[in-house]
Amino acid sequence: MKILFSTTELSFPYLIETCKLLKIRKIKSGIFYEKNNLSVLNQKLYETKKNYNIPLYFSSNQKNVKKKIDFKYLNYLENFILKDRSVYKILSYDRELGRCYIQDIVGYNSKYLIEKDQILIDLVQKAKNIEFILKKLKPEFFCWPTSVSNSSSMLFYSFCRYYKINFITAMTSRFKNYFYFADDLFYSNFRIKKKYLLYKNKKKFSSKTNKLFKEIKYSENLSSDSIYAKKNLNFLRKTNFFHLFNFVKFFFKHLLLSILLKFNFKYNFLVNTKEYVFLQPVLDNWKKYLSIIYLKNKFNYKKLNKKYIYYPLHLLPEYSTQLKGNNFMNQLYLIETLSKNIPIGYELFVKEHPSSIESHARSTTFYKTIEKFPNVKILDFSLPSKKIIKNASLVVVLDGTTAIEAILLGVPVLCMSTFIYNFIGLSIENHEISKLSEDIKNALLIKHKFNKLQRTKKIKRLLESLLEVSYDMTNPEVFYYTKKNYNVFDIKQNQQVASDYANALINRLN
Repeated sequence: MKILFSTTELSFPYLIETCKLLKIRKIKSGIFYEKNNLSVLNQKLYETKKNYNIPLYFSSNQKNVKKKIDFKYLNYLENFILKDRSVYKILSYDRELGRCYIQDIVGYNSKYLIEKDQILIDLVQKAKNIEFILKKLKPEFFCWPTSVSNSSSMLFYSFCRYYKINFITAMTSRFKNYFYFADDLFYSNFRIKKKYLLYKNKKKFSSKTNKLFKEIKYSENLSSDSIYAKKNLNFLRKTNFFHLFNFVKFFFKHLLLSILLKFNFKYNFLVNTKEYVFLQPVLDNWKKYLSIIYLKNKFNYKKLNKKYIYYPLHLLPEYSTQLKGNNFMNQLYLIETLSKNIPIGYELFVKEHPSSIESHARSTTFYKTIEKFPNVKILDFSLPSKKIIKNASLVVVLDGTTAIEAILLGVPVLCMSTFIYNFIGLSIENHEISKLSEDIKNALLIKHKFNKLQRTKKIKRLLESLLEVSYDMTNPEVFYYTKKNYNVFDIKQNQQVASDYANALINRLN
């Protein structure tokens, strides 16, 4: 059996160890690295692991790319490989090639905004290289990295379908540290639903299921990503002076690093840097500071004693918005659409995602536009998410842990994209924007459709099904790339993640 992995900068260290463990079990593997060469740190790591004999495959040298757009290949790509998707749809999944589609955040300035022909030239080069590698290696399985959205994600997925290669990707179940292998890029796993339907008449559940249910029902730490968001929220609650001090510290740090780089002194992450842009990161950080202060001072609305529908803003650029909820990447459009379709007597409450402000803040113009809608209010971002959800009549999401929290609290959910757990009947998916008003009304009725006992049984059936097809990850921060100051040479940490990952893969491949 042969499996090809695609890797990110941060998953490469534990993926090397994973490949070694698979090799022991007679499973051949290789790693696709979406650049022309390894970063300096990963190259040093790879040098220490040369005895593993894990083959690497790189993107071809961009200097040799043709200067003209290959429309013949683009037509082949669109008509035979992508089939139901436009080439421009694929571009919008990418934070670099599709930067023009990411409108409401600061940062990610891209050369492609100016050199527009280069977008299609580079996409063709990328697609040809992916097709060449898959045709040459002929792997039985291709494994895409967890929750990564770019143009390569859909290209790999589409070529795998075309050449009949099994496509899998590890996805968080959003329950504690459990993850499962999805059969496509949109979380799908038919085995979860199949198990759930088998347990239709089940009255007693395993002790493991009952224990997990208690843990998630009464804990605010539902999953690893909710813990990560909570940490960022605690950071944002600091005083204005603290945030100003942080900006000043950032300024002088980057000033010092830019000077050191001019003298060819490279430290920490700078080892991978050929040139250092000083001004742009400082300007971006200043905009983040202004957004934090604006939100803290302007939006302190906390009244939850009325009828409202809750929409938590999603991270951008991120998997949930760029790939899964691609049609609503522009969240202003979604908020405006919801404002026009919610029933009279309800208000739409919006709250910023704490991780968004910490990483890629939105401009103040974004919030000022939301303010203009007559039935929309921006909540104080320091309000606990659980409290907002509990008092809501309905929660609307693209995707995310908020949907799970709402279901656990007995609040109906409306998903604007495919929802992996929609089959349990506690949520509704909207597939046509023209039917949004109708779907909102139907979703509001879910709360009265099932009593507490029925809801509990549905959730336990889901957990029982999940536990049979999911795997526990003891170090999710490394696995999901959320660990700060991650040391690629931390052998024990990498081996721990690799052990969990390899065992799960062997089970899935079998």
